[in-house]
Amino acid sequence: MLSACSSQELYAAGREAQRDQCNKLMDSAQRDRCLQDAKMSYERYQREKAPAATPAK
Repeated sequence: MLSACSSQELYAAGREAQRDQCNKLMDSAQRDRCLQDAKMSYERYQREKAPAATPAK
């Protein structure tokens, strides 16, 4: 039986894959930036992906 993954679980799996890719980078500064990006919480991701409120006309 297959179980459905929540959006948060899918996000976590994506972050894990990103960390794996970051760790393959040879340049330490690039790797550090990549790993920092991979630490973004799901809550922060949700806030940042939400469309910015547009001013009323």
